[in-house]
Amino acid sequence: MTVGATPAKHAADMLRQGKGHMPWGQGKIEDTEGESTYSEYFWAKDLVRYVEANPGKLDFALPRGKGGERTPQEVASELVRVMLKEGLIMRAERKFKRPKPGRTRLVKWPRTLLRVKEQGWDESAMYAFLYDRPTSIWYYLAIILLPVVVVGACLFPLAPWWARMALVYFLMGLLCLMLGLTLIRYVVFTVVWVVTGHSLWVFPNMMEEQASLLEAFTPIVAFSKAKSITDGLLARFAALVVCSSVVWVLASHSPDMKHIKEDVMQAHDSLFEYLDSMYGKAKGIEGATQSDSTQAHAKGKGAGERNERDFYGEFSHARAKRKMGGDQGSEHQAGKSSRPF
Repeated sequence: MTVGATPAKHAADMLRQGKGHMPWGQGKIEDTEGESTYSEYFWAKDLVRYVEANPGKLDFALPRGKGGERTPQEVASELVRVMLKEGLIMRAERKFKRPKPGRTRLVKWPRTLLRVKEQGWDESAMYAFLYDRPTSIWYYLAIILLPVVVVGACLFPLAPWWARMALVYFLMGLLCLMLGLTLIRYVVFTVVWVVTGHSLWVFPNMMEEQASLLEAFTPIVAFSKAKSITDGLLARFAALVVCSSVVWVLASHSPDMKHIKEDVMQAHDSLFEYLDSMYGKAKGIEGATQSDSTQAHAKGKGAGERNERDFYGEFSHARAKRKMGGDQGSEHQAGKSSRPF
């Protein structure tokens, strides 16, 4: 739906995007005729909070002529009436009024809404936008970068060895970072909750589906204080017993650091072998160890290519040496009795 530029539309755009925008969700809006559309919506209470946090920011969109200071509730109600009149939003309600099986309360952002006949202001209601959100500059930037990423992925087999390895290590490091942050989040929450009953989350929006990249890591910490230190005492004690048992089992049956290091190196070599077999480097690695530098000069190959083959040869030799050491270690280990888990 195309809407002309008006003060009310400009205010609606400010609510939906930009730094510190009002919280909103996305869902399917169904009408009485059975038709449905997907749109973004917001709670009237969140609009009131936004007005309280940004006094005077939306006054330009309100009708003039009313004297005196307006309360946040009055500003929000007048703005909603103006946007309803211009066809920017509509009032909606939940389609399912009861929690899903296994839940004790309703979710804040339901996925399915119904249009309400009475279109007016209600602080406990939700309102859906009737026009598309303005396209940001990041959308156009993503459109430009998408073909570049696709072409780069297609040219990945032709990239130099160091570039491929740099990308592999970068992705592995990024994956380890995300898994580490996730582990830290749950460890901190569990320790604080078991000891005090309070809730302390590191990067609380990290697992939110609708959060952007910047919003996922802001704020850094979210703290929720319990009403009493005895709240959920039985559940906290049970969680302490379970966590202690898991830690004891892992600590008593975990392999020593030597075997862990060997497994890591074996996984590292397996990854290199997979990349070699996928991109045709396996045939040239073993031959590079036996090639002579004079033959490389005779064939007219440059020093850069010769250095690359030397690197492949050194890598292959080190890999074979680690493999022989691992086989000897496994034979030695096989002679010992296995430890039960």
